[in-house]
Amino acid sequence: MATRWSDEDIAASLNRMGMPTGQGKTWTAHRVSSVRRVNGIHAYRSAEKNGEWFTMTEAATRLGVTHHRIRRLIKGGILPAEQVVLGAPYQIRADDLQQERVAAAIGRTGRPCRISPAKLEKCWEAALRRVETCQARLEAVRTSEPAVDLEQGIDAANRLNWI
Repeated sequence: MATRWSDEDIAASLNRMGMPTGQGKTWTAHRVSSVRRVNGIHAYRSAEKNGEWFTMTEAATRLGVTHHRIRRLIKGGILPAEQVVLGAPYQIRADDLQQERVAAAIGRTGRPCRISPAKLEKCWEAALRRVETCQARLEAVRTSEPAVDLEQGIDAANRLNWI
């Protein structure tokens, strides 16, 4: 991870994995940097990236989607990605972002339609019949005489102690 990830990313990964420092503390970017210096490990330099690998955020920016969408594509096996260790940030090859299946998956929006066209047509027809029935009932109510006159309504309300 040392050559591909920033100190912040490494600290977050170590904390996610539940690995404390030697003193039992949580990792910070400063503590990771100290370990690098003491052990002579070169620091990550984002300017030296050759564009072969991307983080989830970089891949999301490149594709114009959210990092949550990238995570779903990875979990669904559509977008190949690697992790140095479980819990580490995903590494995504630039070439994999250009795959046809990734572009097709990103092009799909909304929820998947899992209903056959024939069944969908039947549902629409049934819904249309229900709407027409409701419209007919509404029209009948609008044109009909009131079934109960005002005095009968007041008498009924008095009997029920509503007034």
